[in-house]
Amino acid sequence: MKWTSATALIAALSAAAAGTTYVLTRRPVGPAEIVRGVRGEMDSLTFQQRAALLQLGEALAVAEDRRDDDLTVEVLTTRADVHLQLEDLERVLDDLSRVESIRPGDFALQLRIAGLMASMGNGTGAIEKTKAIIAKRPRDAAAWAFLGELESKAARSELQPRLDEIEETMASEDAELVSELLTNLAYRDPDDPELTKVKFELSAAIPVTSRGEFSVISLEPDALKARDRYLAARAAFARSVQFDPTADRVLALAESLIAAGQEPLATSLLTAALAVPSLSGSGPIRFKLLRLLRDANRIDEALALNRQTYWDEVNDLQHVALAAQLQYEAEDFALIGPLAQRLKDLDDRTGQHWFLFYQSANGVRQAAIRDGQ
Repeated sequence: MKWTSATALIAALSAAAAGTTYVLTRRPVGPAEIVRGVRGEMDSLTFQQRAALLQLGEALAVAEDRRDDDLTVEVLTTRADVHLQLEDLERVLDDLSRVESIRPGDFALQLRIAGLMASMGNGTGAIEKTKAIIAKRPRDAAAWAFLGELESKAARSELQPRLDEIEETMASEDAELVSELLTNLAYRDPDDPELTKVKFELSAAIPVTSRGEFSVISLEPDALKARDRYLAARAAFARSVQFDPTADRVLALAESLIAAGQEPLATSLLTAALAVPSLSGSGPIRFKLLRLLRDANRIDEALALNRQTYWDEVNDLQHVALAAQLQYEAEDFALIGPLAQRLKDLDDRTGQHWFLFYQSANGVRQAAIRDGQ
């Protein structure tokens, strides 16, 4: 190795080392400055979590010795974020729980802890934690929405062992159909008039070779356990929308209703949501509603929805493409041009196809007008 190369290498290593000990090599600093330094470096590519944890440990000792609760909370929260970068969830939970003991009225923190518990596989604990928040804050829309997510996940967990058995013992096509029907059975309300039909379809879908092991009678208890969870999820999503309707919460409730075979109710929900000023411009809500209207063959309403949409603000290619397809199938070509232009703006190659079609259809229309037809 040449001397100049070696020198450059040593210089680079020295610089890297300086970066890894950015706190250790500076003059003595207080805990608040340590926290600011760590926060300032956390998004850096050269951030060294282990060195930061050492410094935060020292800062925590000083903060606790001073009995400074605000500073202690700041240090613990920062250290929890560093642990999170290292994916050490146990230590994240420990630090946040210590913060909760100092700030028992911080419900956003409690909801974060519930989310952490869920990600660690403690779904039951997360549900209990979230319900405890709701007991104290019954109009907390975020807590209700999260409870809906947790109950939905719990419902899937109730069904999963049985779905795994089905997948292991049946041919893939049979397993897929039986699993879909069993899940459908679980989603539906207990007074759903379609339940008998779903049970009949489930019974017919079980292959003859598996009927000694599976039947509607043996599968229904699993569906019932999951159904209670799905009902709780829908109720929680509905509460979240009632207290603070956001696009995400409305869509979560709509998806839950659709899964339960309640598409007309989901359609009504989405239609009502678009009448709320803060939601009227939501592209995802409009797209979901457009698909429901198309599937229900409510084409006139779908076309009206297209006319009420500001396509320059829509960035979802599938949404724009579906709208163009519906306009074409209905032979309502007025919007094809703007939709084609939007597809081209979004770099979709089908935009050119629709634009040429629009020009052709418009040319035919103009010729017919000239010919007096």
